[in-house]
Amino acid sequence: MRTDAEALKNGGLSSLQRVMAVGMTVMLLILCFSLPVMADMGPKPSISIRVENAPSPEYYLALFSEESGHLSDQEKERLLSEFGDEACAELFDLEFDGKRLYVSAVGHPVYKSNEEGKYRFTYSVPKTFTVVLMTKDGTIYKSESGTRSVFANAFVYDVTNGTLQQDASIPGVLSARTAFIAFCVYQAFIYFFATLLIEGIILLCFGLFRTKNIGWFALINLITQILLNVFNIAFIFMPIPGRYYYLPWFLVEVIITLIEVHFLKTRLVYKNDEVRKKRNTAFAITANVVSALIDIPVVIIFTLAGIYL
Repeated sequence: MRTDAEALKNGGLSSLQRVMAVGMTVMLLILCFSLPVMADMGPKPSISIRVENAPSPEYYLALFSEESGHLSDQEKERLLSEFGDEACAELFDLEFDGKRLYVSAVGHPVYKSNEEGKYRFTYSVPKTFTVVLMTKDGTIYKSESGTRSVFANAFVYDVTNGTLQQDASIPGVLSARTAFIAFCVYQAFIYFFATLLIEGIILLCFGLFRTKNIGWFALINLITQILLNVFNIAFIFMPIPGRYYYLPWFLVEVIITLIEVHFLKTRLVYKNDEVRKKRNTAFAITANVVSALIDIPVVIIFTLAGIYL
């Protein structure tokens, strides 16, 4: 059995470094599979309402739709307790033209007035809706019918005229695809730096963290991250069901691994500028497997986005 001194002399890893490599890999895998993954991760549709000419400084605002869910008695009691006003209970049972209070699985079905007069409904929002405003004395005002046409919608509700118009002054009015692409770009920056950190630790554990290697290591990761995120954005336009996102993702990960193996196996060096292709290949495969496993939450997000967008 080789001693640590012999291993280091031959450009290998000492016992401590081998333990570190195994330990860090196990830790990263545990971290990967302990990440919370939920169906509501990623961008969500929204409807923002800005109220003009409110008849009173104090009022309640809600969306009404034929798509409404059911407001439980417990939820009614919670809202009454939160607002401290029994008068808003009238909104809970109000019904007109087949429309009822729109209730989302998450978020506020009713808002109390604020100084800005701006309100945002999100997570699950109706396709068609009417804005209903109720004053403290119980007077009801209804807007004309509105339609959610993009991902992040913004409207101005003029209470005096009952009109509901697009509001360009509220930022973030995006189409579904634009919002999804923006999300791709945002997560690309996060995952690029996260990949450098994670694979940099593995690079260190393999005894490859040297000045001459850092440039090549960062460059190939930049190239492959661009490739991966171009695929993520292109996936929006792919004529395949979103639920099968993991299949092309797996293929792209294999291609990226092969590219990195081919690129790095002859460029990473040890002491005395020695190149060990087998060790470089082992590093590239290990780093990509760990990164791919940590990408699993993102795969789930894109799969869900492909289904619902």
